[in-house]
Amino acid sequence: MALTDCGFCVLLANCDAQISNAWDFYTFASKMLCEIAENTGGLGPSEDVNVVEFGGIAVDVTTNGQLVIQPYADPGDRFFGTTAADIVDTTSTQVVAAGAGTYNITSLTISNLSAAVATRVDILDGASRIWQGPAASGGGGYTISFPAPLTCSPATAINAQCSVTGAQVQVSAAGYES
Repeated sequence: MALTDCGFCVLLANCDAQISNAWDFYTFASKMLCEIAENTGGLGPSEDVNVVEFGGIAVDVTTNGQLVIQPYADPGDRFFGTTAADIVDTTSTQVVAAGAGTYNITSLTISNLSAAVATRVDILDGASRIWQGPAASGGGGYTISFPAPLTCSPATAINAQCSVTGAQVQVSAAGYES
């Protein structure tokens, strides 16, 4: 893996620091942590979050200098949704209503409560299938967290659809809107 492929360097891709080797990376990270410590003050644990500017980027830190890391996006940009009722036929059913931005699905949970009917469950970006998976009868299904989010079209609902009639499927989706 090249140094520039690491998550920290990708995060800093737009900053004004010149990082071309491991020593530069170590030096930059050390300076950044010292800057954070100087700008936050306080020695004890705290839940207060500050924004510190360093190297052309802003990072969130607690008052004792601990980095605040949010998965994928800020909390205000996250979404979650679930089907209002079981999906029992092949009709497309809304999981998350269309928003103003673009949905990025980070996790799905699918479950089939039918004792006798197995199905394939399609996750739809509006009407276009972007994911599919099996849901066996008798409580079959799955939960998946995507290492890279499934990105939907802008201002489009997330829907789910079964491949057969007679299943009793529930779908939940979570992620962030960009």
